[in-house]
Amino acid sequence: MLVTIHSSRPIGGSITAPPSKSMAHRAVLCAALATGSSHITNLEFSKDISATLAAAGQLCAQVHTGPADAVVEGLGHFLPLTAPVDCCESGSTLRFLIPLASLTGQEVTFTGRGRLMERPQSVYETLYREQDLRFEQTSAGLTVEGALTPGEYRLAGNVSSQFISGLLFALPLLAGDSTLHLIPPVESRSYIEMTRAAQRRFGVESRWQDENTLFIPGGQKYRPCDYTVEGDYSQAAFPAVLGAVLGGVIVSERIMPGAVYQDHGARVDPVVVGERGLDRGGANNLICPTATTSKNAVGEATNGYLVNVEKVDVLKLAEEHPEAFGRDYDPACGLVATARVVCEGEGE
Repeated sequence: MLVTIHSSRPIGGSITAPPSKSMAHRAVLCAALATGSSHITNLEFSKDISATLAAAGQLCAQVHTGPADAVVEGLGHFLPLTAPVDCCESGSTLRFLIPLASLTGQEVTFTGRGRLMERPQSVYETLYREQDLRFEQTSAGLTVEGALTPGEYRLAGNVSSQFISGLLFALPLLAGDSTLHLIPPVESRSYIEMTRAAQRRFGVESRWQDENTLFIPGGQKYRPCDYTVEGDYSQAAFPAVLGAVLGGVIVSERIMPGAVYQDHGARVDPVVVGERGLDRGGANNLICPTATTSKNAVGEATNGYLVNVEKVDVLKLAEEHPEAFGRDYDPACGLVATARVVCEGEGE
């Protein structure tokens, strides 16, 4: 079926991408684990983020929220719990906190809503059993008790990155060094890098020893800092594609230094006009109809954070920057990240 959509009136302007929920989770937890005050801005209080903030307040921090920000005062120690930690329906909240719960020196029970407690946690259950720690999961809640020890950890690389990130949050706080061996294929490496990027901002480091092995030094401390949550490419997909259909997009502040985000790629080539000329950027994380789109986009780089898009005249940009638009067209791949075809009167 072929559908043609005609615009009844010109559409333009600027749109700010909503904040990344993935990075917000990570920033809140890093701030809570630090000793001191961190101001986190550009927050959107979804149920999942609210669950992580509330859990941080129960475990190790004082949290004060504003309209779109939060001040997280890390206490530098874990608090005695008087009630279960409610993760609402947030799998990230639950899986990020399970390893941290083992550091509290007490029994910790997590509860949730919907089908959260039915979601498998076998990766953690296996680790806890191997270290003779308590791990009990029922439809009513999940209870853990006992302290993880530093050392060698082996996880399948094709499991949810939430399990890997959960260990990355906790292992630096142990007294000794740890090594995290990921059995290939590692399918969610970009989300692991998101966690490491957030940790670096808060003073905690890890390093790759090889393609599948992370070394995590022990005895580290999270340091407070002010953090602005990045805009999220996935959330901006629809307005960005709308801008592309209408003629093109200008993407502002696409890449956050030291941070990487990748989900599914898209054959969209954002452009930025700046002091150094035209930055074509490469395809980023927008809409991807099939899993092969990114694979077949030659030279594609799906890294970055979208903050703002606005409609531009692609034909005018092509006239002003012919060197950026004079790219080869690969007949084997069609339109790729290093090529652009502009047809007069038909847009792009």
